[in-house]
Amino acid sequence: MSGDRPVKRPGLFLAAMLTFCGGGFLGGEIAPARAEETGTLRSELIPQNEILVQNQGAGDSLPVTYNVRISKETDRIKLKGSMSSEEDYKTLIGLVKASFPSADLTDRVKVREQAAVSEVKVGGLSFALKLLGYLESGQASVDNNGLAIEGAASNGAVLSEVREFIERDKPTGVALRNIRIAPPARVWAATISPDATLRISGVMPDESGKNKIAAAARRAFSECEITNNTAVNASVPDRWTKAGLHALKLLRLLNRGTVEVTDQTIQLKGDAPSETALQSIDLLASEFPSGFALKSEVTAPMRPGVAAIPPDETLH
Repeated sequence: MSGDRPVKRPGLFLAAMLTFCGGGFLGGEIAPARAEETGTLRSELIPQNEILVQNQGAGDSLPVTYNVRISKETDRIKLKGSMSSEEDYKTLIGLVKASFPSADLTDRVKVREQAAVSEVKVGGLSFALKLLGYLESGQASVDNNGLAIEGAASNGAVLSEVREFIERDKPTGVALRNIRIAPPARVWAATISPDATLRISGVMPDESGKNKIAAAARRAFSECEITNNTAVNASVPDRWTKAGLHALKLLRLLNRGTVEVTDQTIQLKGDAPSETALQSIDLLASEFPSGFALKSEVTAPMRPGVAAIPPDETLH
């Protein structure tokens, strides 16, 4: 259609559910997609640089006299390992309760009275507990040779605070063997390609949300080849499930594109087959859950208006 004029409409959201896979969409043909247009979007809100500190202050390894492994998952703390004296064990428990007073604590630390006694480096324990306090989830291992911590930050602001904390409050005389803090994992995205391939990735708050997304995708994109890598992250709010279901409605109106859900944003990018589809996007805006800023960058050729098909109920 050489006379078509490209139209770009920022901030548009949809309301009619139209068939994409296995057939046309409002009579529009699907143009071939470039490879870079079919990949999953990476939100600008999610920092991609992890924090990595290795072998700072490490010296010769000594025989291990105490070892504590601390795991944090939201409001749960698990302790494993061994201490060389009852006094050191009480010190550990006191620090943990002071750092996480309302946490559900599972204590499996043993006191090994026959172990060689070595002064517990309270600074290392305190540093590890404070750092875990910044994280949604993580694990720390502390012994008389130093400490190692791995985990994930909840958002970009926390990642910056963690970086400053590490530089500012490094414990004296304690080796930082390995500190690895990953950027936030709070993102969910779905991508539709012209070859009738649907790719889904990211996280939902629970197994129920994960299953609802999978079922809705199968119903709405029944003729598509679906790759679903959705995982569970309990730190994301329950409204993510509703946002994900509405996001699939958005994607149904595109020839190709990606929809992405992050902490405060639902973002849609891609190609729609007509101006009518862009108008349909507008109509669906009111149905989105509150708390999200809606962003849309969808293009479509100008063509005669076609009556919208009534909303598809299969995604509810």
